[in-house]
Amino acid sequence: MSAEGQATGGKAGSYQKPANKTFAHDPKIPSMDGVKLVNYDFKKYGSSAERRRIIEKWEKEVNSLSR
Repeated sequence: MSAEGQATGGKAGSYQKPANKTFAHDPKIPSMDGVKLVNYDFKKYGSSAERRRIIEKWEKEVNSLSR
């Protein structure tokens, strides 16, 4: 995650937010100001039981639909 390593993203057309704070910000990288992030509940949705429940619901309600 060196600044040099982060610069390779721009050369490849990948403009994600850099992890290295010393990286010279490329003007093509979108600003994160004003971006609303999801307040994800890792304790609830990270449990095995909740994961199983969500996958079962997906299978029943979405994946079972005809294509």
